[in-house]
Amino acid sequence: NESFDDDDISATSQDIASLKRTLASLQEASKILEEQKRMEEDELKRLQEEEQKKSERQGIIMANRSLCDETNNLGQSSLLKAAKDLLRTSSNDKSVASASTAV
Repeated sequence: NESFDDDDISATSQDIASLKRTLASLQEASKILEEQKRMEEDELKRLQEEEQKKSERQGIIMANRSLCDETNNLGQSSLLKAAKDLLRTSSNDKSVASASTAV
């Protein structure tokens, strides 16, 4: 039969107390790690949202550029047509004026 003396009981009590302290430290570390993980997930989500907004803004900018280009092209076409019409009208006016003077 094994018997425990006071020294064994004291050592065992110290071991138990040490294990309890270790467990408490590990639990605290676990809480800290969980908080860090949550913060990192929040930061990742924020960065993803920023990237999404940036992508949307770039899409809007590209659409605006395209619209400006189309408007500019239409404007140039209208100006070109107006200039041609003006030239045609002025040529007709000169022809009419020449014909009037000839008569």
